[in-house]
Amino acid sequence: WQVPVTFEDVAVYLSRAEWEAITEEQQELYRSVMLDIYELLTSLG
Repeated sequence: WQVPVTFEDVAVYLSRAEWEAITEEQQELYRSVMLDIYELLTSLG
């Protein structure tokens, strides 16, 4: 059986302070991973 998964189930949210504490490379990686997750979930319906 399958359990429905939402974006909120898998997304990682950062506070403004956390966001500002990471490097630009880490910010880009975060954006990329979140976009990949979003695209995967939307493709699954």
